[in-house]
Amino acid sequence: MPISDPRIVVDRATLMDLKNKAKRLTLYAKFKPDGIFSGQNSSKFRGQGLSFEELRTYRTGDNIKDIDWKASMRANGRVTKVFTQETDRPALVLCDQRANMFFGSQRYMKSVVAAQLATLIAWLLHLQGDRVGGITMGANQTLVQYPSRTTSQILRYISDITTLNQALRDSPKEKAPAFVPLQETLTTYTPLLGSSGTLVLVIDGLALTNQELDQIKCLSIKHNVMVFLVTDLLEQDYQSASDLLISDGSKQIKLDNNAQDILRYQTASNEHFAKVRRSVHHSGLPFGLLNTVDEPYLQLSQLLREGG
Repeated sequence: MPISDPRIVVDRATLMDLKNKAKRLTLYAKFKPDGIFSGQNSSKFRGQGLSFEELRTYRTGDNIKDIDWKASMRANGRVTKVFTQETDRPALVLCDQRANMFFGSQRYMKSVVAAQLATLIAWLLHLQGDRVGGITMGANQTLVQYPSRTTSQILRYISDITTLNQALRDSPKEKAPAFVPLQETLTTYTPLLGSSGTLVLVIDGLALTNQELDQIKCLSIKHNVMVFLVTDLLEQDYQSASDLLISDGSKQIKLDNNAQDILRYQTASNEHFAKVRRSVHHSGLPFGLLNTVDEPYLQLSQLLREGG
């Protein structure tokens, strides 16, 4: 019988219900893509600009700068251009459900944290009027939903996340799945954002490479990029693994406590996380680090209040 523990795998109904929690969230401070025209201070996010709506007869109180003099001459009367501010942007939420995410030494699997977090953000962006799409990177495939304002598109994204999350539980353990590079996925699908959009990455903090970091920085020149890294305490402090048993659901092994291996892993892990955090912070990107202990909604709520 398949494991149905919500700490290990997600189900579609639970992710759909996160819409109610997303209604209580707000993109504060540097997490909010308001644009550079929202106040006196410079913003890391680009403005949305104005879209031409229609031509109509000039009315008292209209801005004379909006008068279309050529159209006025043809109409034998003053005609003004009406603009509306763009309030939506294409948004893509990328959820990492690769095999390396099927790990957790505390309360949740990293894959579950990522699934819930990506869903919360997708609902949040949808509720504020953005056109939202989703990318779900799985162990053997990548599923994509194009940006749309419809609720049905969010539901399809949720189905994608659920499918690839449960595939981690159901896939054969004898054969290691091919590892899909983040760099390849971003190159293929970020054109969906057009000239300026919002890109939210919910990814494995341990698997991020230098090349992928550089690519994310380049994308932030055109787009509003938010980075959320999911980590597990054991990945950062391997010494706590003393006498620890690891299981894949059917078999279990005891971790080797070789002191040299522990030190080597600890050093490499600390250097990697330090580099990732330093690189993301230096780029000025909104950034959040999530654990496998606390409820994803509470972690996201705290991050948004603090601004990362």
